[in-house]
Amino acid sequence: MKICVSAVASSLDAQVDPRFGRCPYLLIIDSESLEFEAISNASSGAMHGAGIQSAQTVANKGVKVVITGNMGPNAFQALSSAGIQVVKGGFGTVREMIERYRKGESTETMGPTVSGDYGMVGDRVGNNSGSQALKEKESDRMSVRLVIPTLDENGLDSQLSEHFGRAPYFTVVDLNEYGGVVNQRTIVNDSEHFGGVGLPPDRILQLKPHALITYGMGPKALAIFQDAKVAVLQTNASTVRDVVEAYNKNKLEELTEGCHEARHH
Repeated sequence: MKICVSAVASSLDAQVDPRFGRCPYLLIIDSESLEFEAISNASSGAMHGAGIQSAQTVANKGVKVVITGNMGPNAFQALSSAGIQVVKGGFGTVREMIERYRKGESTETMGPTVSGDYGMVGDRVGNNSGSQALKEKESDRMSVRLVIPTLDENGLDSQLSEHFGRAPYFTVVDLNEYGGVVNQRTIVNDSEHFGGVGLPPDRILQLKPHALITYGMGPKALAIFQDAKVAVLQTNASTVRDVVEAYNKNKLEELTEGCHEARHH
């Protein structure tokens, strides 16, 4: 049976994305063999109709079950009309979520769980008082945590560091379900590279990020994050603000191979 899971990256060890229509990737997975196809979600940046377009994509792939965090009314109706079961409340990695589904530890939803414009970047105002109240309740809730190596402590205007492990700071950005920034802070790199103890990946993993965004990274550090099931995304942006914008527009590619150049270690 084919199952679709909304994901932040293109592997089974990627985190489940709580958004369906606006997730970066749709993973189409054989529930028995775990063979999968990762589809870059072309509708993730659409102004309108993202859920319906994503529903059409998975229906055309012969999917029988969709697993995601939340589901809007239009996408739910499109999937239901195609005879596709919707499972809500997806969390953890895609692989873990598939295993929970196989064990019967997931919950089918019998209707939409959020308003129709859920997941739209920067959107705060609903079409009616009900959707507006829902957004006001959820607008401050962290959905995704990003960590970015930086040169200074200027928040969203911080400049990115070309060095990952030797970056003097790490900027932590928490986004809500709409892609808005709900919190940001700067962490000093107190690893052994700066006279402290431990390696930079160990320090970052303590922050429990969903994704690390950087210019590049050595193979050892990359392996640590991959083992911890944290997505590593590559960017060429100059500031943290630019990184967040690129992330919300699904313009970042997953880093799959470490770079041996010393400046990325």
